[in-house]
Amino acid sequence: DDIVLGVEREIEDLLAGQSSAESESWRVPSGIAAGDYFLGVFIDSTDVIAETDEQNNIAWSAQTVSVGSGGGGGGGGGEVDLTLERVIADPTPRPVGEDVHIAWTIVNAGGFFNGAFDQEVHLSLDNVWGNADDIVLGVEPEDEDFAPGQRSFENESFVIPLGTPEGVYYVGVFIDASGEIAESDEANNIAMSAEPVVTVGSGGGGGGGGSHERAYSVFGSGRHIEDDDVSPRRDDSTAFNRLRVDGRIREREFEIRNFGDDDLRIENVEVRGRHKRDFVIAVAPNQTLAPGESTVVILRFDPIRGGVRKARLAIETSRDTDDAYEFKVKGRGFVPTNAPDATVEGRRDREIRDGDLRAGGGDGTRFRSLELGEAHERTFTLRNDGVQTLILATPLIRLTGSGASAFSVLSMPAMILAPGASTSFTIRFAPETTGKFRSNVEILSNDPDEAAYTFRIVGRAE
Repeated sequence: DDIVLGVEREIEDLLAGQSSAESESWRVPSGIAAGDYFLGVFIDSTDVIAETDEQNNIAWSAQTVSVGSGGGGGGGGGEVDLTLERVIADPTPRPVGEDVHIAWTIVNAGGFFNGAFDQEVHLSLDNVWGNADDIVLGVEPEDEDFAPGQRSFENESFVIPLGTPEGVYYVGVFIDASGEIAESDEANNIAMSAEPVVTVGSGGGGGGGGSHERAYSVFGSGRHIEDDDVSPRRDDSTAFNRLRVDGRIREREFEIRNFGDDDLRIENVEVRGRHKRDFVIAVAPNQTLAPGESTVVILRFDPIRGGVRKARLAIETSRDTDDAYEFKVKGRGFVPTNAPDATVEGRRDREIRDGDLRAGGGDGTRFRSLELGEAHERTFTLRNDGVQTLILATPLIRLTGSGASAFSVLSMPAMILAPGASTSFTIRFAPETTGKFRSNVEILSNDPDEAAYTFRIVGRAE
């Protein structure tokens, strides 16, 4: 009699005695029998982990969850009766292929409800649901508990589909469109806007470079992602969530759909922003899309640092006259506690942070000015502050940049450092011409969040 709600993948370090509270939401499948159900969880259900006790991986709830008839939800305190009020929309004229914002309010006029249902949204020229002139904008799933009398304000965006005639439309919403909920009143689940509120035509346009010439959109997990969206979410794949900084990756697929009546050429797809190195285009999209066609771009999250990592995915096409179609993506990298940790110190034991490009502050990264023929040396310390062995890759020290030829590594550090151990290396500045010279020092190692520890050195010859 078990009903499978789903499988949730977990990637996390747990120390001895440590606990982790998990909170997830699941949709109650349609078609299951009404009744009171216990909830069961089975961790490591595929038996990936070798454990000392394999018999304690299943636990059951002490209380039951009630599911009403029809599989769409249930509750107490009277029969469920969900209804609608006040359907509104953004009145800005919109062309085909752009998004329109629509909002409505769900009201529970009956007893307590817990479960899930669909909400279908239409455009209508005659204010009558289900006629031949209706344009289906989409179906929005809802998974929420409703106490008696509770209201829920919904605000969603939908793409105006290819082939929608120009005109001024009413908006209609049908909650529980698939009939999953048994309600005391099934006749009050449809509501139309009080007046025509959505104008579809060629003169529209939105912010962020949108225009009728664009006529394409991007989707993640089937949900529309607006141009210039700055709020990453799990349900549209723009939030990658938490991932270890040790070479593990997570990929998300984004669909580019051509709503125009001619070919769309995708000219460039790239990652921009402060943490662009944490995100990689794993699979590039097709370059040309015929009308109605779509393609996918796969974005990989491979964090190189701990903490929140943010970037923007930018798509440039033959229809972008002002700027690219951009939206923000976000993930969180975390460093395992049982890892090596590289630290570099310069003069006076001052720490030189990874990524420091300032070359100054008395830490020895700014060499003194020299006459031609002179040389000057600086010694730096590399320390392992982690709890695992730090292992350097070859070359142990790498000098890069336009002025690297004026510097050389006089002595190399040790290749292997135990936890708490340190080593030193010496860099010589011996310019052969006058001018200012800049070089980046790179130390490659198995430090998970500082795999290429980089800082800048500067010198001048007169």
